[in-house]
Amino acid sequence: MEKFRFNLIEELNHYQPFDITEAKNLQLTKDFIKSNKNLFSRSNLVGHINGSGFLLSKDLSQILLTHHKALNKWLQFGGHSDGDENTMRVAMRETFEESGIKNFKPLRVNGSYIVDVAVNDIPSNEKKKEPAHKHYDIYFMFTTPQKEFVISEESNDLKWFTFEEFKQLEPTPNRLRFIKKWENLRSKEITNGNEK
Repeated sequence: MEKFRFNLIEELNHYQPFDITEAKNLQLTKDFIKSNKNLFSRSNLVGHINGSGFLLSKDLSQILLTHHKALNKWLQFGGHSDGDENTMRVAMRETFEESGIKNFKPLRVNGSYIVDVAVNDIPSNEKKKEPAHKHYDIYFMFTTPQKEFVISEESNDLKWFTFEEFKQLEPTPNRLRFIKKWENLRSKEITNGNEK
């Protein structure tokens, strides 16, 4: 994995949201950053910044997902910042740890490394002694020529999904928005003759 310079505040200030819902998420995230100091730590019981990665095949035709043990559903890779202020590095670390894939790189889409911004409500967890809080999730898109993966202890399984298969999964608002973004990106690649 290469190292990339990433400044979250700069990137958020230049990021263009896809729709009204994402515009609201973006503003909520900026407001959270302005009013909090420990943004990247779970010790902030109001919420914290997390990094996530959508890992696509090099030709953009497939996405690798993890069947998360704790949540029992198919998800992209991602997790807590654990004090790391470089959110792209967090997403890259989580993608590597959960897939075993090292050979991937981030895509810049419309001039930004960020591909989506979401604010997700997390219910209270008595076992972890955590109250209900928010996850300010920053998503990135990575591509890899590698198909082989390693299933981590956090996962029941990993699987490559085609675009059509991905569309059949649970239609959450965040997922539906990403489907449109992925579809737009694939159309541009084909139009520009970059499909490999």
